[in-house]
Amino acid sequence: MSWLDAISEAGGELVDAVSDAGSTWIKGVAEADITNKQTASNPDEARPHQVEGQTADGRPLANNQGGGLNTTYVLMGVGVLVVLLLAMMLMKGKK
Repeated sequence: MSWLDAISEAGGELVDAVSDAGSTWIKGVAEADITNKQTASNPDEARPHQVEGQTADGRPLANNQGGGLNTTYVLMGVGVLVVLLLAMMLMKGKK
C-alpha cells in the first residue's frame, strides 16, 4: 500500500500549500482594506483623491444635471417600444 501512502502524502502537501496561499492572500486583502479605510477616514490624506473643484460642503462645482439626454430613460423608452412592436406582431400573427 505504498502507492496509497504516496498519494495521501502528496494530497496533504497540496492542502498545506493551498491553505498557505489562501491565508497569505486573505491577510494581504485585509491589510489593504485597513489601509484604504485609514486613508479615507483622514480628510487631509483623502483630499488629493477627491474632485479638485468643490464647494465648502464637498460637492463638485460642475453639476451635470439638466441639459442632455438621460440614457436610462432613453433605454427604457426603447424597451417599451420593442415590447409594443412584439405585441403587435403577435396579435397580427394570430389573425
